[in-house]
Amino acid sequence: MSTQSSRKVTARERAYRELRLRIVSLTLPPGSPLSENELAEHLSVSRTPVRESLILLAEEGLVQVFPQLGTFVSRVDTDRVADAQFVREAIETASLSDAVASRSDDDLAALRANLTAQAEPGIDMDQFFELDEQFHQ
Repeated sequence: MSTQSSRKVTARERAYRELRLRIVSLTLPPGSPLSENELAEHLSVSRTPVRESLILLAEEGLVQVFPQLGTFVSRVDTDRVADAQFVREAIETASLSDAVASRSDDDLAALRANLTAQAEPGIDMDQFFELDEQFHQ
């Protein structure tokens, strides 16, 4: 687990993280229109950090920008998801021993606790997703 730095989070970073979380957790479903004005108001930031966040999300393939039409949450491409899962599992498996070797006993205990919480019966998807994101930081 990484330690938090004392660096201040910028409005763009906060907007990016919030929008990314809302997209990958399906709070903003695929195909949803994204209004810079509405998002800026919801996030209590100006349009600039929202616009910059949408550019980053477009580079990741999470949103699509159509000139003269607007910006929309990307549709889910199941082939792309399967490919990404395969690659992620291969990388995680290959790097596991190095990752464990560089962790303290406290870090490893926190990771075990996280995995135990993920395996709890009846865990909802939002909780699971949050724990999984924490695990991979």
